[in-house]
Amino acid sequence: MAVENNIQPPSKKRSFVWNALLFVFIIFVVAAIWFAWSRLLSPAAQTAQEVEQNYAAYQEWEEQYRQAIAQDTYGGSTPEETLQLFIEALENGDVELASKYFLIDPNNSHIEYRKALVDKKESKELGLLVTLLQKMEKIEDSAIPDDVKIFGIRNDKGLLDYSITFKLNQAAVIWKIEEI
Repeated sequence: MAVENNIQPPSKKRSFVWNALLFVFIIFVVAAIWFAWSRLLSPAAQTAQEVEQNYAAYQEWEEQYRQAIAQDTYGGSTPEETLQLFIEALENGDVELASKYFLIDPNNSHIEYRKALVDKKESKELGLLVTLLQKMEKIEDSAIPDDVKIFGIRNDKGLLDYSITFKLNQAAVIWKIEEI
């Protein structure tokens, strides 16, 4: 009795389709791995993501800084008025209020000035500072920009021993102390 062999070789058409699908699948997997590596996992991709995050944080900080400057209300419409407000705050021992007359800057110098005023108050030297500030006169110099005014005390040689610099906060249109 003859045994029938029903096993037939796969057709060339089916084998071609299977190979084509396998090839497309391999290409897709390789592309997905390349995409994941180049966009998410590689050191360059991670650096790019970090740069984007830092830039976004900077933009947020810059917007908050601009808002703080625009909303600042501590200062006078003239440098003389700001100087007088500053002196009055110091005379009252209110270093918190006095520190608000300093220009808000990216380096947070106003925080350092506040600390210095607290130190002066604790060492009972605010009176000396007030006396010096009251003696200051406006320094006229054509080299000084219009949005900057300097007051100072000159020594016998005509040199400035002490000075205070004011800068116009153009966003809020008030004069602030830039440096003392």
